[in-house]
Amino acid sequence: MAKNLVFYFSGTGNSLHMAKTIAQTLGDTELFPLPAALRGRRPSEAAYERVGFVFPVYFWGMPNLVSRFLAQAELPRADYLFAAVNYGGLPGNCLGQLKRALVARGLPLHAAFSLKMPGNYLAAYNVFKNSERSAIAAQAKIERIAELILQKQPKNPPPLGFLFPSFSSSRAALPKKDELFEVSAACTGCGSCAALCPVQNIEPNEEGKPRFLHRCEQCMACAQSCPALAIGFRGARRAERRYKHPGVSWAELRAANRD
Repeated sequence: MAKNLVFYFSGTGNSLHMAKTIAQTLGDTELFPLPAALRGRRPSEAAYERVGFVFPVYFWGMPNLVSRFLAQAELPRADYLFAAVNYGGLPGNCLGQLKRALVARGLPLHAAFSLKMPGNYLAAYNVFKNSERSAIAAQAKIERIAELILQKQPKNPPPLGFLFPSFSSSRAALPKKDELFEVSAACTGCGSCAALCPVQNIEPNEEGKPRFLHRCEQCMACAQSCPALAIGFRGARRAERRYKHPGVSWAELRAANRD
């Protein structure tokens, strides 16, 4: 019987690494992938000492998958509810949105943490040369967050800002932005992209190449994991580098996103 539960969503490893570090610090912790929760899998217990949510910031807010989970899922009881999010640019209103979603379910948010980590959004920018070094350098801050969670320290999220709500329409449009993915002739039909997709948005077409089904989260797992660098984004410069957190394997991400 686990004392703690950490829900997480991760495309290329930052959030999974954060969740693993927090779980290691807390001990006796069940790590639970959010995609599995949305597919009907339930945690092993109805109540825990600590329950946390670890995920990336998308368009200065919560990923659509996380919003659906908070609105639909049966959430276990806990003495201490926390969130730890990571962002490549700005945290925006993400933690404020999370608190509002929990309050709507009659639940508090006792602590909210955010951390800048390397971004992966190939549609807007290339992967930086020092991304993996930056990920490793963030470890001390992740461990500090984990210690505060262990101590059940309170931390309020920043207030909702007036600018960032305007980007909610951008998140609503994300499922069909997969129309902008382009698959080059370098594609070998290996299926890595489909195996990693957390929302089962990819299936092979008649040539064995990926077909996108318009329920995309824009997590970039498909493009970042492609061994042939065959998946790009229309209008974006072809990326020669790809990113995965060095402390996480693609096999772990496949298990997390397709469990």
